[in-house]
Amino acid sequence: MRNSNYLKKLFFFCFALLWASSSWAHAEEQTFYSISYHDVVDSRDQLTSDTVTIDTLINHFEWLKANDYHPISVDDLLAAQRGTKKLPAKAVLLSWDDGYVSFYTHVLPLLKAYKYPAVLALVGEWLSASPNERVEYGATTLARSRFLSWEQIQEISASNLVELASHSYGLHKEIIADAYGSKIPAAIAHQYEVATGQKETDKEMRQRIYDDLKKNSYLIAKYTGKKPRVMVWPFGNYNTLCQNVAADLGMKIALTLDDLPQANISQLNAVPRYYPVANPLTEILREEMLVSQSQPLRRFIIAPTEEIIDTTDPKEPLYSAFLDRDKSLKPSAVVLAPLVQTPRGKEALFTNQTYPLFLNKLTRLSWYTRARTGVATVLSLDAPLFKADSPQKLTRLFSDMGKNSFVDGLIVENHAAVEEILAGTTKPIKITGNEIKRPWNPNSSRKFRQQLLSKKPTNTLLRGVEAFQQWQPFLDIGVIISPAQMKERSLAKTASLLTYFDYIIIDARTDEQQKCLKAWLARPESRPLFNYIAVLFSYDQESDNGERLAERLLDLSGYGIKNWGYQIDSAVLAKPLLEKIRPAISVRNFPIIAR
Repeated sequence: MRNSNYLKKLFFFCFALLWASSSWAHAEEQTFYSISYHDVVDSRDQLTSDTVTIDTLINHFEWLKANDYHPISVDDLLAAQRGTKKLPAKAVLLSWDDGYVSFYTHVLPLLKAYKYPAVLALVGEWLSASPNERVEYGATTLARSRFLSWEQIQEISASNLVELASHSYGLHKEIIADAYGSKIPAAIAHQYEVATGQKETDKEMRQRIYDDLKKNSYLIAKYTGKKPRVMVWPFGNYNTLCQNVAADLGMKIALTLDDLPQANISQLNAVPRYYPVANPLTEILREEMLVSQSQPLRRFIIAPTEEIIDTTDPKEPLYSAFLDRDKSLKPSAVVLAPLVQTPRGKEALFTNQTYPLFLNKLTRLSWYTRARTGVATVLSLDAPLFKADSPQKLTRLFSDMGKNSFVDGLIVENHAAVEEILAGTTKPIKITGNEIKRPWNPNSSRKFRQQLLSKKPTNTLLRGVEAFQQWQPFLDIGVIISPAQMKERSLAKTASLLTYFDYIIIDARTDEQQKCLKAWLARPESRPLFNYIAVLFSYDQESDNGERLAERLLDLSGYGIKNWGYQIDSAVLAKPLLEKIRPAISVRNFPIIAR
């Protein structure tokens, strides 16, 4: 009898273990699409950048239906995450931001007709305004009447098709983030108090975010009887502090505007969404829904950061010239440095406890470069930055850097740390014939870095980048290696870096490195990596007007390589000449639109 009971217990234990492990894998692998709509209008003459016409929306719904896409609810997502229910094939989460009255007049009748569930994100401050008021909406104002009434919201909630989400109470705006008056989205910026000349602390920022989200949750619950389970970040911007606050308030699902075609059940706290702009035709929706997670086009320039900083003139003529040049060149990204070289040595562009402060301008340079030019901003982190007296000081330095900059990506260079990563990697990249199957997914790269960091807590590169990403979770990260390093190791070993980084940058800034690069490119076995590398050249301002540099860059396309950049691009000297270098560096000249 005792043996029989023991065998029964063992059977049920093994069954439970098998069920739990299969449920975890089940949740881990499930993906879904997500779309972020805003306002819906009757005719094309009413269109703004983020609106669609009712005819376009109907066409989108018809296309989803005809192609077997299945709109899902928040309950479906949570059940799939628990492993108690599987998502349907081609699952798609439909969402509407801002709470326009058109959701009641145009969208809700369609949802009822198609029996589609959806998420509606509400901004409490706008809903609390009096009927005749205007509300602050970005850089403009809108009439309160453009937004839903609480009676309409109650009817929408009663439909049982719509999940009401928080879009914050009063964070859907920008706040002053530095002494230069730079305005940054309120959810991700440490607020600068002009009267005192001080920025809020992390603790004060957390309390501000907490009070705001709690106020909005209370407001929605007051009128509907339901606290929101979903947070939709204003402008799609968020950080780890924000994520933790939302989760503490019961909103463990959060929607962003991260640029990924699909979301994963295992990461419901940062759901990427496709953001339809300019009233997209069904063909464009199709392209966005079916796009593979392929590598984005990367054509980048490294700017001498010291050259673009105006130390005395408030009109910032140097920075303005830099912005004008970026707009004219239109690379995919411009690379800046967080430190500058002065007669006194290296000094920082952000407040920290490691380097002396030159000017606190990293916030302004990183945010406004992207905002004013449409060119992505990338931060270059070289090896000396990763040297610190202790792991704690390293973490603090990179955390300070992360909270004071707002970028789209990082370029890291730390050969010793990279060698340590390669020595400890257990995540090989699959190579089939001449092809590497590695979808572009910065969230996945970060997850594997975090796992490796838990095993190698002293790796300075992993530790520094993770501290930075507490403030900027979604970043496209490239790692610089030399051609000699690639030549010395197998293709599989080099490719394993793609587990932890989104792309590899081959350093070809010296003549010797260029010779090694040519030899490596000529090897047939190197070809599978070509889609995942970028080549970095130097530019000689003294002997080249840009023509030779452009030739070297464009020669790479003969090998099948399409990603490259150069150091340096000078706005002050206007070198290289725009007409010479633009065909080689501008994404406008490439037939594929960059991400």
